[in-house]
Amino acid sequence: MSIDRIYYDSETCVKKINQLVSHDEIKKYHFELSDICKELCKLDKNFPPKDLWIDYYNVKNLAEIINIDGKRKNKLYHYLD
Repeated sequence: MSIDRIYYDSETCVKKINQLVSHDEIKKYHFELSDICKELCKLDKNFPPKDLWIDYYNVKNLAEIINIDGKRKNKLYHYLD
């Protein structure tokens, strides 16, 4: 069974995640990737539903798509304190 390609391609997805990662609704999830994924879907309907990400982007886990680097993590933790 094939999944219709109606959501962001993987490159665009990663770019959009990087743009939205500082959004207040995302910051509160302390890097729980499945929760971040769920919130991204609420913010932008061009992301696939949270239970479809791994299959849609053909990855082993969400960390391959939702990658928050050290600098961004430190910035996020600063906001969460």
